[in-house]
Amino acid sequence: MSLALLATVLLGMVLAIRSTARRWPVWLSLGLGIVLPLFLLWLGQRYD
Repeated sequence: MSLALLATVLLGMVLAIRSTARRWPVWLSLGLGIVLPLFLLWLGQRYD
């Protein structure tokens, strides 16, 4: 099941990159989709 999810995500990324002339919005959204949740998790950590 996780392989199917991974394949779907990869196919979606390939389709998004190939279907538009300007690729920077695709890369920007992919980058923010990775960096922003990690940043929010980092902010939410409690240091006791």
